[in-house]
Amino acid sequence: MRAAASTWSGPTLLAGDWNVAPTDADVWSVERFAGKTHTSAPERAAFDGFVAQGFSDLVRPYTPGEFTYWDYTGLRFPKNRGMRIDFILGREVTAAAAFIDHGCGFAPVPAEWTLVVADESALPAAVDRGAHGIVRAIDDLAHGRIVLRRGRLTLVPVANPLALKQNTREGERN
Repeated sequence: MRAAASTWSGPTLLAGDWNVAPTDADVWSVERFAGKTHTSAPERAAFDGFVAQGFSDLVRPYTPGEFTYWDYTGLRFPKNRGMRIDFILGREVTAAAAFIDHGCGFAPVPAEWTLVVADESALPAAVDRGAHGIVRAIDDLAHGRIVLRRGRLTLVPVANPLALKQNTREGERN
């Protein structure tokens, strides 16, 4: 995707669950995540490759020190033991406001992540979360219910179709 992004011109947003904590400040415990996924040198270098192309985190200036993911089975949310792994990166784009909606991932069904929003006035009234939200957004775009007026939209694909079909986060990766 970095190679493709390097050829794009004009305002561009890349948003989604990146599963990378690009800095030590993006995890609740550097020691706990040392040598593990989300914080490895290759993952961080890949993320930094987008920054080198002029992309910046549109949400971080408005949400310093906040996380976007917690393991709900370990009661990590109430202990604020999370990670910041969801991003809206923009090139030639700015956000007038941004926030991390800490409530949306915990009702009505517990989830480990939350919604990251930049300039919420640009979003449709009903926003789905996770893979189902991506599927709905693609359908809405295809049928003209959402119109991208400028720039490009890249949605991170569903990496685990079996889990999506079964409506669970478990299942063999396929």
